[in-house]
Amino acid sequence: MVGKEELNAYSCTLEQVASELVRKANARGIPLCLFGGLAVRIACRGILNREQPLARPINDIDFASYSLHRRVLSTIFEESGMMPWNEFNILNASQHLKFTLLVERTEVRVDVVLDAVRMCHTIPLTGRLLVDKLCILPTDLLLTKLQIVELTERDAADLAAMFLAFRFTRGLREGDRDDVKVDYIGALCSKDWGLHRTVTGNLKRLCDVSGRLLTPSGQALLRKNCKTLATAIHQAPKSTIWRFRSLFGERIRWYKVPEEV
Repeated sequence: MVGKEELNAYSCTLEQVASELVRKANARGIPLCLFGGLAVRIACRGILNREQPLARPINDIDFASYSLHRRVLSTIFEESGMMPWNEFNILNASQHLKFTLLVERTEVRVDVVLDAVRMCHTIPLTGRLLVDKLCILPTDLLLTKLQIVELTERDAADLAAMFLAFRFTRGLREGDRDDVKVDYIGALCSKDWGLHRTVTGNLKRLCDVSGRLLTPSGQALLRKNCKTLATAIHQAPKSTIWRFRSLFGERIRWYKVPEEV
């Protein structure tokens, strides 16, 4: 069985690899930002050191960038020793690229999503990726987990870490990019009933399972931030499309099933 020290060393190696790729892309003026488990580990490091049950192994690397840079990014990744998934990359060139990297004799899958995270729901990233940021914005990082319909234990742990590590604030001021902007999430949910249904359901589910993940003080902070976000989502004016879709409720599936490769 792999020990905690080995897992931490392996995760550090993945972080070094990811940071170097981001540096190379940024040097060419290309935004390349982490999301997924590795981004949560980096953005919530302090909390994960204190709340050990939330720490979990990292098995892959997920990046986000823009489709207009896909050719240059492919060159950077291949020159860095990564093997492209040629057939997949040809078929999905405008939305998603995949590579394989050998790290400490272990194959690591590296994904690059372009312009949006497309899973159970679509989380737009156009205009939201920054050249000087290692990870996507906290608001978007949280959304990439909240949009998952069937949360795993790892997803729940990542969400709990973010609800403890980030500040949750109202308004959309550009200077608060290190905060989770709950009104932005509310605005997205007010246009898409399906996203609204999944996000609000996950907020309730997370509060229900927090007891076995967190200390009492951690539970209190998580519930406070969940309430702040839920209030913003509830108060956001709903679009006509949202109201029409709400008439059908769960009788029609409101999410996509991510395709397994």
